[in-house]
Amino acid sequence: MSEFAAVAPWLKDTIQMQTNGRVRADQEILHKYEEERLKRLRNDGNAQYIDPSLHPKLHQFQQDVWAQNLPNPGLEKAQNRDKYKVVLFGAGFGGLSTAARLKQAGIEDVAILDIAGGFGGTWYWNRYPGLMCDVESYIYMPLLEETGYIPKHKYSSGHELRHYAELLADTFQLRDRAIFRVKVETVKWDDQNNHYVVDLTRLDGKGSLQILADFIVSNCGAINLPKMPDLPGMLDFAGHSFHTSRWDYSYTGGTPENPDLTNLQNKRVGIIGTGATAIQAVPHLGKWAKELYVFQRTPSAVDVRNNHATDPEWFKKEVAGSGPGWQLRRQENFNLHVADVDLDVDLVADAWTKMRTFSYVVGTPKIDRRKDFLSFLAEAQAQDLPRQERIRQRVEDIVKDKSTAEKLKPWYSGWCKRPCFHDEYLQTFNRQNVLLVDTDGKGVDKITAKGVVVAGKEYPLDVLIFGTGYWIKGGESPCGKANFKAYGRGGVSMDDKWAEKITTLHGLITDGFPNYFFPGPNQSGAAANMVYGMATFADHLSYILNEAYRKSSGRRVLIEGEPDAMEDWSQQVVSKAAAFAALGACTPGYLNGEGAVGKPLSPEVMTKAARASLWGEGVQSYIDIVTKWRANGDLKGLKITPLATT
Repeated sequence: MSEFAAVAPWLKDTIQMQTNGRVRADQEILHKYEEERLKRLRNDGNAQYIDPSLHPKLHQFQQDVWAQNLPNPGLEKAQNRDKYKVVLFGAGFGGLSTAARLKQAGIEDVAILDIAGGFGGTWYWNRYPGLMCDVESYIYMPLLEETGYIPKHKYSSGHELRHYAELLADTFQLRDRAIFRVKVETVKWDDQNNHYVVDLTRLDGKGSLQILADFIVSNCGAINLPKMPDLPGMLDFAGHSFHTSRWDYSYTGGTPENPDLTNLQNKRVGIIGTGATAIQAVPHLGKWAKELYVFQRTPSAVDVRNNHATDPEWFKKEVAGSGPGWQLRRQENFNLHVADVDLDVDLVADAWTKMRTFSYVVGTPKIDRRKDFLSFLAEAQAQDLPRQERIRQRVEDIVKDKSTAEKLKPWYSGWCKRPCFHDEYLQTFNRQNVLLVDTDGKGVDKITAKGVVVAGKEYPLDVLIFGTGYWIKGGESPCGKANFKAYGRGGVSMDDKWAEKITTLHGLITDGFPNYFFPGPNQSGAAANMVYGMATFADHLSYILNEAYRKSSGRRVLIEGEPDAMEDWSQQVVSKAAAFAALGACTPGYLNGEGAVGKPLSPEVMTKAARASLWGEGVQSYIDIVTKWRANGDLKGLKITPLATT
């Protein structure tokens, strides 16, 4: 584990290594990578951002702009102390998949809670122009075999995904299970009655609500809570402003389905951020704005998307034609390619499956061959450099102004940020009304009443859009990630338990919090296709609950992780955590805790960080383990306590 501390000075040694005939790692490029990384390092890390939900004067940036006039019968009929067998937090694809699988297992007494006004999760909140999924829709959209739905494009639009969430709710008759517009405040285990007490705030202005649950399942997702930069003058801007996850079509014109932003034709528009959101929104802003200023700290690596409409007959023959289980087989094939596993067939065959170095983010079964850190990193760079050079050459080939092109080139390894795929973003910078304002890694200086200041120069704006991403809280507890408090046996805080030492069985359950399930990400498998992980969690959970009830003859049960089994699993996770060490050589971002991974750490902190890691051999290895665990049928590692009542 000591290799983690050596990440920052990794360029002290010459890294020139020939691996399996791959190109030699170019030392000048690697020095450029380190130069760009160092200029972006900050002492404040995640503290450079603000959670608008915690700041009254910034509430406008996280308010639900879509909920007005939406029906919410679940909240209208909800009564204090209503009791449910299972309470699910989150009505996105994770929550919907879990509710569907539980229903198929015969567990229908379920409540689905969400702060939003409808189904969809991130696809409910995000409706900005150009929004699409970056993973193939045939493997991303869950339960396609059950619904018989054929996605309209290889990569689906945001509004199609939102409508599909509604379709899932209808297909599995889940609408009457949903309680929208409620915020979870606290979850407390009642030792006497063996259930959870869930305290909620009603967002319709009618006070609070308390419900009871035998089981809690936290499917809160990772990309729902907007974050804002903590910039001087945040409240001074006199123009209009909003976050991309709360797009204001009343100001810009257009709709999510028809994003003609006609109201911007005489507007000076600024957007802060050049990540995955901006990649999709900027082409539309550039098309309609009188002037568009794109404020960039670090450029994204933008590869080809090559989206196209789905031919239904082709889909039935080539995608679904292999028979039952086709979606799972296609998902697993994708997972293995991304985990750098050599296969004869590439079913998805896109830019994702050709990017083998994302395995340094999600893990790979090849971890056993990785010895010392320098050899590991040299091999990674040799594998990655050809792709990144091609990405940089693509910028040069497309963007006509050479100065702008140079600023749009990503000088970091491909695994350092989630890759982007688009065929109109780079071309937008050839428009006369679009200006890239590169901050040379420093970020925006401040915001004034008139606009944005970079390097002492003020850029006057009529509207300022924040494309600054979402809170992705890798090291926080399952409740901390979703901004509520949870208390287990004896009033023990889950936040405190996580801060002391993360211990789980398969990243799904711990001890001291009976019947509380959470789908990782700590100590579980992660996939580039996030919905795959959610769907497999749903399968695993429904099996555990069904089997526990069977073993207890239908009586109520308490389920917890057994300490020895959890510690054994935690040590297995620790033993493979070095698979992610290359993130420490990256420019700051959410994948490495805004640069925290590369900082020298004490052995104690390093051990805690390793326990919080993902499963280092990749998601398919993880799924194989839990699948074999289920096949054994003995629920090994779980403590099952039947209760006297049903």
